[in-house]
Amino acid sequence: MKNRNKILLFIFSAFLMRCHHAPSRLFEIGKADGSADEFALAPNGFADFVQRDFGYEDRFFLVNYSKEKENFPYALPGPVDLWGGTFPWAGWRFNQVNILFKLEEKKADGDFTLVVKLSDYAKKFLPLMKVTVNDKLQMKKQLTAEGRDVKTQTLPTLREKTVDSAALVSQAADATPTTLEFQIPNDILRK
Repeated sequence: MKNRNKILLFIFSAFLMRCHHAPSRLFEIGKADGSADEFALAPNGFADFVQRDFGYEDRFFLVNYSKEKENFPYALPGPVDLWGGTFPWAGWRFNQVNILFKLEEKKADGDFTLVVKLSDYAKKFLPLMKVTVNDKLQMKKQLTAEGRDVKTQTLPTLREKTVDSAALVSQAADATPTTLEFQIPNDILRK
């Protein structure tokens, strides 16, 4: 039986594609194969997220150098997830993954698309995915879920439990895979 790791904000496959005529892939992190085995902390080590120093702004994944199994966590906690190093009495903290890559050549035309495939994400507190490119472009996508509305969801309290923990250890039967696409104008990237 194939191991199907379904987690909160797990990036199955993130890749940047050039969108001029025939799309070409610049890089890919992970495989869209239903498994998180290639990622750090997989399949159930999410509780070691802070101990392994993930989620901080000074940490990065360098394409073609860093190793997914060591440097890219299979789960990215939201600000309410205590296992991610945030505590309401100390202020909510947002976790992030910085991805660095080098363009070998830059053509004058053609924009890019960042494609992020998630196997699942939190439903109680719907996540907001934010992408910043070279401090020039900031894009946001609010994730949605059937029967949930971010405008009417309750605010987190000081006593929130681990949310959707079954999804973090490959036991979620109701995972919601989704694909997010972010359009990146050519002039934002630099060689």
